[in-house]
Amino acid sequence: MLRFVRKKRYLPDVEGDLSAWIFAAHGFTEKESGDEESGAEDLDPNKQKDLIEASAEFTNRWFGPGMDAQRAERSITRTREIMDTRAQRIAREYRSGNLKRYETLTSEAMAEMLKELRTPRRLFQPHGLSIEQFARFRRATRATLICLALHNEYPLVLIARAAKGDRLAVLSLVKTDKLFLHDRCCAPTIRSAELRDDRAFMMQLKRAMEYQSTLRRRDALQVYYYILLLLESWGFPLPTLNELWSTLDPQRTEYKSLSAFEKDCQRRRRDFARMFREADEEVPVR
Repeated sequence: MLRFVRKKRYLPDVEGDLSAWIFAAHGFTEKESGDEESGAEDLDPNKQKDLIEASAEFTNRWFGPGMDAQRAERSITRTREIMDTRAQRIAREYRSGNLKRYETLTSEAMAEMLKELRTPRRLFQPHGLSIEQFARFRRATRATLICLALHNEYPLVLIARAAKGDRLAVLSLVKTDKLFLHDRCCAPTIRSAELRDDRAFMMQLKRAMEYQSTLRRRDALQVYYYILLLLESWGFPLPTLNELWSTLDPQRTEYKSLSAFEKDCQRRRRDFARMFREADEEVPVR
C-alpha cells in the first residue's frame, strides 16, 4: 500500500476532474443537464449493488485476513511485465493515428492485467476498459487512500465541503493531489480569492501546493484498519485483535503492547463511523 501511494505515476491525456473520478469509483453518476435538485451526483442503486459486491470480492482477496502476500507480489510483478512488453507497440499505434488498433491493443493488455490481478470487471464500466478509464480509477483510489491517511477524512466529504466554499477542505484536497487545484470543486473558491487578492489564503494555497506527503508505515496501518472495518461491515469475519497485532506488527515496532494496539483500533473504529456518518450528511443521494 505504501509503494502504491508513494510512487508517482503520470496520467495519460484524459479529460475530467479528479472529484468526478472519485465519485464514479463509488458508483455515482453525473446529474442530468438542467437538473436543479440539490446534490452533485446521483447514485444508481443497481450499479451500487454490483459495485459493492465486486469491491467486497476484490478487497477481501487483496486485503482480507486470508490474503496471499506472495501471490500478490507475483501478480504485481507480472502486470508490470505485461505493460512493459505492450507499451511501445500501443504508443506506436497511437502516434501513427491508428486509434482503432490502439484501442484494441489497450483493451487486450488491460484485460490480461485484470485477469492477472483477479479483478472483477464489474469494478469498471461494462462497456469495456480503456487505459484512460483504468488511470482515472487508479488516481481516484490513490487520492482516497491519501485522504484517509493524511487527513483522517473521507474524500467525498472533503469534495462536498470544498464545493460549498470551505477553504480548509480546498487546502486539504490540494495537499492530497495537485490535480484538485484545477478541479471544479475547488476552482471557484480559488478564483474568488484571486479576484479579491486574498493574500493570506493564496499563501496557504502556495504552501498546500508545495506540500509533499510523507506517509509512514503507521499511516498505512491505520488505512488498513479502515479496510478491515469495511470488510467487517460487508459481513466478512475478522481475526482477533491478538492475531491482528501479531500479523501486522510482529516485531512490536509500532505498538509496545496489545493494549496500545487495541486502543488504536478503537480510535479507528470511531473515526470510521464518523466518516461515514459525515458522508451521509454531506453527500445527498436520491
